[in-house]
Amino acid sequence: MFNQKKRCKICKSVISPKADICLHCGHPERRENLEKDDSEAGIVEYARLKPAYPWILITFFFVTYFFVLLFFILHIAGYSISLEVSHYVFLLYISLFTSSWIVYFNSHKRSASYNFDYKSRQAAIFKIRSLRRLLSESSIQWKNSNKEIAQIGLEDSFRRKSSTSMQVLAILIAVTVLLMDRVSNLISANSNDATFIENGMLYLSGFSSIVSFICFVISVDALDVVFNKFYTARDRHLILQHYYQSTINPRYFGMLGMILGIIFLAAYHDPLAGCFAVGVTFFIGYYHWFPDIPINNQETQNIMNNSFRIFLWLLMLVPIVLLISNA
Repeated sequence: MFNQKKRCKICKSVISPKADICLHCGHPERRENLEKDDSEAGIVEYARLKPAYPWILITFFFVTYFFVLLFFILHIAGYSISLEVSHYVFLLYISLFTSSWIVYFNSHKRSASYNFDYKSRQAAIFKIRSLRRLLSESSIQWKNSNKEIAQIGLEDSFRRKSSTSMQVLAILIAVTVLLMDRVSNLISANSNDATFIENGMLYLSGFSSIVSFICFVISVDALDVVFNKFYTARDRHLILQHYYQSTINPRYFGMLGMILGIIFLAAYHDPLAGCFAVGVTFFIGYYHWFPDIPINNQETQNIMNNSFRIFLWLLMLVPIVLLISNA
């Protein structure tokens, strides 16, 4: 009577009294409580973080300084590069775009597997509101703890998301192939007549498209693994978690490479067109990549003050005005 063992509700196997999942069939024992506690803790902690735009602007200063220093070194070395005003404007836009992604990729909590120092396993360079930070704190699929993944039993969720991701990646792969084909044709047709800057834009667009294509193909291959059948529930939990999470960064890098390929291709035709591409991407993407999530159906403090909102509008509209004035 006092030594009664706990059994799984599905397969009736004996499990530990404190277990949250049956290791034999994978049935979760306390699914509802775990999901509730994790979601509440994650979103509340996320709401306490600072907005991202101050750190983006600070990083923008250092990235711009790096480009200025690079041009100064090239000038000292005897490489004279003549640039127009539109090229300098495009360089500023690319610096801002690069800064936003530097802040973004360094804003999430990193597990011990990504750090040499175990004591800093929860460290992040930029403790700001970002989609990457939000998912690392609130999404179970992003958790690095095998126990937490196993407690929920996410096999169906992993497979559904993987199937959807593979369909989207197929479209993105087609876009990168079209980009590579377009860039290749332009390089072949204008190899002798194009200036150094124009060739540089084309080659950067081509390299970005190639990196994007490779990242997408590897992600599809990794996501295909989750559709295999495995002998044990424990193997299934570990393998699905590993191969789903291993595609997170390649998919980000692939998307970033594809966007850069489009931006540099537009800048090849006109640097101001490249500025417009950066402005639209930053204007729309900021609300997605650095979100402000309300709690309890009440608005939280806005992540951008009015001056930064005006800055985002100007970032998109200034290239349009300059293009029209130069037409």
